Amino acid sequence: MSDIDHEYTDEIVCPYCGNVFGESWECSPNDENGWTECDECGRVIEFTRNIIVSYSTTKPSSTRAEVFGIPEDYQCSICHRTGDVRFDCEYCGHFVCADCEEKKAECCSWYKEVKEQEGEVDE
Repeated sequence: MSDIDHEYTDEIVCPYCGNVFGESWECSPNDENGWTECDECGRVIEFTRNIIVSYSTTKPSSTRAEVFGIPEDYQCSICHRTGDVRFDCEYCGHFVCADCEEKKAECCSWYKEVKEQEGEVDE
């Protein structure tokens, strides 16, 4: 008896005869598990729909205020002033005002560590 590749395939494959079900998504569309009959050999087979979840991320093209509805006068995590806060620290994500961003002020210990590693911090 030959081995039939019938596990984790893109379509349902009959484990008895190797028949490939061309439109497997039509089999028991509301369940992850089901029973069907092979059109080729007539045997009843049980199947499991394996679902794989993946995620993708991107840097937003909008300001934090536009995304989360936070007013632009949110407090800067460096100087604690309110005002034109539309930047995020690239290392920790805290709010940073335009003045502190322009000065490249340190927001967090990660920022300082990275700048020290890059040789950009004068001590």
